[in-house]
Amino acid sequence: MAVVLRGDRGSQLHRAGGEEAGLRGWRSSSGATEDRNRAEQLSVDYLDLLERRRPPGDVRLARFGVNGDFAHNLLRRLDAVVADPPEVITVLIGTNDARASLAGYPVEQVVQRKRLPERPSAGWFQQCLGAVVARLRAETDARIGLLSLPVLGQQLDGPAARASLAYSRLVAEVAAAEKVACLPLHERQTEELRRADAPPVAFREATPAASVGVLLQRAVLRRGLDTISRRRGLLLTTDHIHQNSRGAGQIAEVIDTGLLTRGG
Repeated sequence: MAVVLRGDRGSQLHRAGGEEAGLRGWRSSSGATEDRNRAEQLSVDYLDLLERRRPPGDVRLARFGVNGDFAHNLLRRLDAVVADPPEVITVLIGTNDARASLAGYPVEQVVQRKRLPERPSAGWFQQCLGAVVARLRAETDARIGLLSLPVLGQQLDGPAARASLAYSRLVAEVAAAEKVACLPLHERQTEELRRADAPPVAFREATPAASVGVLLQRAVLRRGLDTISRRRGLLLTTDHIHQNSRGAGQIAEVIDTGLLTRGG
């Protein structure tokens, strides 16, 4: 998912596109953001948390990402970004590319649904991401930051976490080749999982039925995403993939400290 951040020019906060646009949360007594977003959401909106980290009116935020996208899909949707060049661009993409490398992932169905011209692979992901950055560099003057991937699952030695690490390394290689910032989200989340000694809950792919189960818990039982995470023994996600408040907060943190604050 690509997120565009603009320095404030006297306008109101703006968000465009994406299935999580316009979410809001509330502050719990611990200082964390307990999720009370719309019942149809599967993850906490990190843009909302990022906005809270900045002084009022400091940034305008625009979203150009779509849940479920692959790097190829992002590459094909850059016209809206370069049409009105921002000051800062962050790119978080690759989780679905990494998931497609795991046994049991419904690759054929996803290829049709997302209209992919070929089966996802590590090489194709890196090629598409490189093309994304090359175009952004050629057609904007923005500071660009690529985020390494969130950790998949909670078993750091398991196949899912290893896949997210492998694709994070590909992101770092693209960032180095294109001379843009690489923001260490995967490293930050790995550190957090180790520090908290998170239980090694076995990874499960997020099926449509599982997603419906989350939505039912939210709509019928009135459970927030953080509550669902706790009941499943998950530290950063609701279902090994989608971020809870803690995971989303770390995304906001690495963007803020690694690109916005440092960039002035």
